[in-house]
Formats: sequence, C-alpha cells, structure tokens
Amino acid sequence: MKKDETMYILSGSGYIEFEDRKEYFSKNDSIRILPGVAHSIVATENTLLHEVSTSYLNDSVCIKDYYFR
Repeated sequence: MKKDETMYILSGSGYIEFEDRKEYFSKNDSIRILPGVAHSIVATENTLLHEVSTSYLNDSVCIKDYYFR
C-alpha cells in the first residue's frame, strides 16, 4: 500500500479506528495516515472532512464499512 492520506475535519466529530487504538477528531483537527496503516473512519455525528492523498486511487482496501455502501 502506497497511499498517504491527510484528513482535515471541517465539522463534526468521530474517530479513526486503527488496529491498536482509536484517534478521536473534531472540528479543525487534521490527521495524517501513513501508507500501509489499516484504518476505518467512524463519524459519531454528521461530519464533513477534506481528504488529501497521493494519487494511488486503487490502493484502498475496505476492512469495515459502518455505512453499508
């Protein structure tokens, strides 16, 4: 996995679940996710975020999908 991501939280709150921990976020937080780090994003209220990432578009693997897409 090569995708390097940064999330900037515009509004809302929740957490990013990693294999060994949860990192909580709220408005104005930014979170960097290094390549190869498995994670799931969980919104605990309506959340708007910007994701900026490298151009490896097919480098995502869905581990858990809490939103049944």
